[in-house]
Amino acid sequence: MPEIVQFDTSKITISGKNITESASYEQAIYFNESYVVAGDIKAPKIYGSYDLVVLGDLVADEIEVKGKLIVTGKITAKVLTVEKSLICGKDISSEKIVVSGNLQAESIYCNVLNCFGNVVVQTIAEVNEEIETQNIFVALEGIIGQGNIHSSKVVVGEYFEFEGRVTSQVIDLAEEDILNKNYLDQFKNKICSELEKSGNMDEDHLRKLIHGIAELDKSHWYEWADLIDKIIDLSYEDHIQNFRDYLLVLYADYIFPKEVTSYETLAHVFSKMLKEAEDKCAEMNYMAQNVDELSQSIKIITNCAMLSAIDKRGALDKVFQSIGIKYRTVEKFLGLD
Repeated sequence: MPEIVQFDTSKITISGKNITESASYEQAIYFNESYVVAGDIKAPKIYGSYDLVVLGDLVADEIEVKGKLIVTGKITAKVLTVEKSLICGKDISSEKIVVSGNLQAESIYCNVLNCFGNVVVQTIAEVNEEIETQNIFVALEGIIGQGNIHSSKVVVGEYFEFEGRVTSQVIDLAEEDILNKNYLDQFKNKICSELEKSGNMDEDHLRKLIHGIAELDKSHWYEWADLIDKIIDLSYEDHIQNFRDYLLVLYADYIFPKEVTSYETLAHVFSKMLKEAEDKCAEMNYMAQNVDELSQSIKIITNCAMLSAIDKRGALDKVFQSIGIKYRTVEKFLGLD
């Protein structure tokens, strides 16, 4: 019996892709070309020289792929190394995971996770020793574990239960209740009161007034000062073209009292531009300047989904695709559509 099984050009190809069937091997497997495995595959070691797509589960002690790795089922390994992007439709369970590009999975269970791109986990990430990512780490449910975390920013949807050294900013969306009625009412009432005292004012005075009020409660109102800046900037445009701007105007329409949204030079942003954008938001592209803007958009989508003309998954799809991660459907997930 040979020590390894090698896959070169297949006798079966579909749309130029090499196809092989589901199998279990006792020897190491080497894919010398890009391949699609139609089902589960299991071996002591699996090596891919180029892209590898598995339409099922992938099981091996050692997995190394020089291109992209796409798996619709589970990945079970001891060491998993991918030189480009990694997309897994279900769980990834591996002692060590190293990915040079973006990583997306249903859930992740590992000791060490090193990723040089963005990480998006649709449920839970459980890590027992170390998380290190160069960009943003998003877990739509949460992160649990112990050890060290180093990332430009960590965003969790429901909980962050990690013991150890954390050198990243952590945004827990469950704690960031941006629609808390008590804080909103206080903020709106304060603006209305100050506007009544001040009488007529120009945009610069309105901007300064809201900035001053936001300073009074930085823990809850701090970002609303930047929000009025963005709305004033948009008021000089004719249309909303960026999906991020649509989210911000939607958010501002809820946050600010009608005394602000009906202000003479801003009213058209809410009465005209927002309504036009609601009809076109499904076709809009999302563009953010930095990780802070990206995480704010995720926070708005998570908390304000009921306000949007597009559903939550569709909105998240736009945000994550802006950083090279496809989110919405299995067809897009596989890149085979």
